[in-house]
This record gives sequence, C-alpha cells and structure tokens, in this order.
Amino acid sequence: MFNFNNNQFLVIQAGFIDNDIQMAWDLKSFDNVYSKRDFYDIMNDFGLSDNYIDKKLESKNSNRLTKLYTNSDVNIILFNVKKENYDDFLKNIKTFEYLN
Repeated sequence: MFNFNNNQFLVIQAGFIDNDIQMAWDLKSFDNVYSKRDFYDIMNDFGLSDNYIDKKLESKNSNRLTKLYTNSDVNIILFNVKKENYDDFLKNIKTFEYLN
C-alpha cells in the first residue's frame, strides 16, 4: 500500500501466481467491485479499518475517485484519488509488469 499526499492510496493485492497469467485488465468503479465486502477485505489486509474507509468514502466529493484495476489475479485499487491525478495514477499502474 502506498499513501500519497492528501490521503490518496494505491493498493496492490497480489501474491505468487501459479497459473497462467491473465493479461486482460479491467477497470471497475467502486460500485461494480465484486462486492463492498471484498473491497473492505482487501483494504483491511493493509491495516485500514472499516471506520477509516467509511469516513473516506462518505467524505469523498466529486473531486475524488475510487477504482479497481484487476486481471482477476492482481487487484490494484486507486482509493480516494483526486480526479486531477487520476490519469497519472492510471498511466503509471498500466506500466506494472510481472517479474519472472
């Protein structure tokens, strides 16, 4: 988990992948994430409490975004990202590569 200025987070959930790597990435809005509970579980894994997450989601305004970038094996969450920074965040995460 990376915490950038102004409580903008980049969260990467990945482990060892022992199957064929799926290369088809999908960008989902928070509303389309598998379930709200799955989102909370991922964020809890990084030490963020439900209360903290709720405060950020409730206080978000039209200037903040939360998105999930996933290929089913890896989840990358852009959490509470300012809209003006979103394109830069997305451009950077699209450059991530698997290492052998």
